[in-house]
Amino acid sequence: MSLNLFPRLSENLCSLLEYAEDYDVIIRVGGGSNNNSSNSGKNTCNRYIRQLEFQAHSLILRARSEYFRTALSSKWARKEGETFIFEKPNISPTVFEVILRYIYSGRIGLEKLGEGDIVKLLIAADELIFEELIYPLQEYLLQNKQKWIQDNILYVLNTVIERNACSRLRSHCLSIVCPEPQKYFDSKEFMSLDETTLVSLLSRDDFCMDEGKIWDYLINWGLKNTYGIKNKDASKWSIEEFCSLEKTLQRCIPLIRFWQLSLEDFNSKVRPYAEILPRNLKLKLLRHFSSTKSSNNNTNSNSGSASLNINTGLVTPGTSPTEVSPILSSNDLILSLHNITKKSASYSNSLTVSPPVSPSVTPFSPPVRTIDSTIITHQQAALIACWIDRKNVKDFTPLTSIPYIFRLLFRGSRDGFSAKTFHDKCDGRGATIVVVRVSGTKELIGGYNPIGWSSPRDVEWRGTRDSFIFSLSNSHSDSSNNVSTPKSKISRIKKDCVNEAIQLQDKLGPSFGFYELKIIDDAHEGSSSYASGGLKYEHSIRDKFNYFQVDDYEVFQVLKK
Repeated sequence: MSLNLFPRLSENLCSLLEYAEDYDVIIRVGGGSNNNSSNSGKNTCNRYIRQLEFQAHSLILRARSEYFRTALSSKWARKEGETFIFEKPNISPTVFEVILRYIYSGRIGLEKLGEGDIVKLLIAADELIFEELIYPLQEYLLQNKQKWIQDNILYVLNTVIERNACSRLRSHCLSIVCPEPQKYFDSKEFMSLDETTLVSLLSRDDFCMDEGKIWDYLINWGLKNTYGIKNKDASKWSIEEFCSLEKTLQRCIPLIRFWQLSLEDFNSKVRPYAEILPRNLKLKLLRHFSSTKSSNNNTNSNSGSASLNINTGLVTPGTSPTEVSPILSSNDLILSLHNITKKSASYSNSLTVSPPVSPSVTPFSPPVRTIDSTIITHQQAALIACWIDRKNVKDFTPLTSIPYIFRLLFRGSRDGFSAKTFHDKCDGRGATIVVVRVSGTKELIGGYNPIGWSSPRDVEWRGTRDSFIFSLSNSHSDSSNNVSTPKSKISRIKKDCVNEAIQLQDKLGPSFGFYELKIIDDAHEGSSSYASGGLKYEHSIRDKFNYFQVDDYEVFQVLKK
């Protein structure tokens, strides 16, 4: 039999802190600056930490802490007489007192600490190598302080981004920020984001923001964090001001996926700041955007068309075309960028403009970060891609890992809901995905057409073995990534009905089977669109077999990466 007397031992050891007459260590804590926040979690720059002295015993510190065992060794320690002097200016006295009491007692009371101090305690535990504290402190925050973390997400992310030991909390913060970054980048805390945190976010493939918007936020962040630039009008800057901004953003610029910008965004957003781009990158962008203008004119009529395998009768999605807005002609773009680059002659060699390269040798394009949709999330797009490839739902991957690009062709709320507009924008574009948000219920339903749309005057049916209709769990506003719930359904074309998979007519919107999913002309004006089931497709994708009104719908071209 053994007696558990640890509580009494803990109390006795703690008394040494109260009556430390035989101490031989003085620890001076605070007195430096720290850009971490107070308990409120709001960022402040160079916040002063008040200094306090703590008295301790080297024997206990060495026995309880690997960090102090090294710090108090003869190689590292500083002594005044017989007393060790140790300084930690970057840790607050409040946090260090908790650490010191833990060293003596083995206990930590979190109830009286503010949330910000608990985060600081976590960082101090990592720095002072108290590994046994790191996991439980993260769990405490995640289990008990979810709302506070959500309200102070950029502060927490700033604090833990470089702390690999805090990977649990860091991953949680990233899972909140990456799906909806604009919500947090619009906050005033964004301007105080550390460069390392911004670099980490921009490096991620699951950072769901349009590349043009990313560039806008990056420029604003750079201007805020660059000394000496007062005028936001780049056309009035000196070469020194361009150089200053370039230095501020030098780690971030290589992470922008310029090849995913439209020509319109490139002209309006990037061109005014072309001086901050590395010379080689400017040349590549010049060639890329001048060639995409000409290639778009040459290939627009047949881009993205599906190819038919004669042996199998299957149709595969088309290859990726480029769509741009004709803001500048190719020659205008070349001259414009050439003139911009000439201004930088004081710090770069003269520019030689090479002929445009063909689209087939344009620079490698990194994965697309997000899907241009107001209806579905990138996780739901990944699930649809999984269905296209007939993979197990449990194996679906993030959008950036799938072999397709979903390129928006049509959006009812943007382009109008007429069948004519749908056909004008979607006919002859190869494989497409249709997603529909039902008015009132906000159900998400849709279908995959692997053979493309056309607009015959009379109703026709076209055959394919690979079409399907589906419904999705409505998680667009949900932070959960679990879209493969029982609410998500897929219904494939029946084997004996493959010749009636797709319904075509000029007066109809997208239609699958025998009214399994039919979107009518001007579908937003009345409840005349229809979804049934069990006729040509395996089963219904709706619980109710009735008419519905369309709130909005989108059509995406499915392109091989």
